[in-house]
Amino acid sequence: MKHVTFAQRKKQRNSDGNMTARQQAEKEGKSVSCMAKRWKDSFPGIPFAADSELTAEQLSAISKERKSGSVKNTETEMSGKSIMKRTPNPAGDKGYSSGKLKMDWDKFRAGAIDVLLACIVAGHALLIWYDCVTLWGPPGLIGGGISLLIVLAALLFSMDSNLPRTSGSAMWFVFFVDCGAFWVHYPTFQRSATIGNNETIALCIFLCGMSFAALYLFRDSKLS
Repeated sequence: MKHVTFAQRKKQRNSDGNMTARQQAEKEGKSVSCMAKRWKDSFPGIPFAADSELTAEQLSAISKERKSGSVKNTETEMSGKSIMKRTPNPAGDKGYSSGKLKMDWDKFRAGAIDVLLACIVAGHALLIWYDCVTLWGPPGLIGGGISLLIVLAALLFSMDSNLPRTSGSAMWFVFFVDCGAFWVHYPTFQRSATIGNNETIALCIFLCGMSFAALYLFRDSKLS
């Protein structure tokens, strides 16, 4: 068997195109530390090995003929899993960044406010319906139901920011419904009231005013 010397193996590798960083440094008359600096600039985060065979792309990156910006960073070419393994997750195992958590909280808060305001408006409309039924029986069932539908229609219009004029008209129509609601709240509450008339009147005015304010805020939030 023919003995192959180190020099012959080195020459064979050079002919095959597989060179090491040390061999490239000898070829250019540079030091190994110069090759290491070029490697660090081109492949940050990947350990430098002077005696490891280089691919054509790696060799091009550390050779003196390389052009600025022509060599891609191999970290960007690695698979997503490899990158994730090297990148720590600042938010722990939950996989949410602080920006994601903030965005989720903002969405939850906006949705909760919408639900609360809608419940106030719809709840007052149901109270009007109940008072009408209590005072007038079957006719009040129909009349109170109509009032309920008017308020719900205005609430739905308020959800559409593309209908500002229509939703505004519906909102002010509900204003008159809320004003008229005082005259069905007061006699109904007075029947079971254990306090004075002034307190009952104040409660009725408060309910009507807060219902309209809730609808106003709900519509205004959609327009802005």
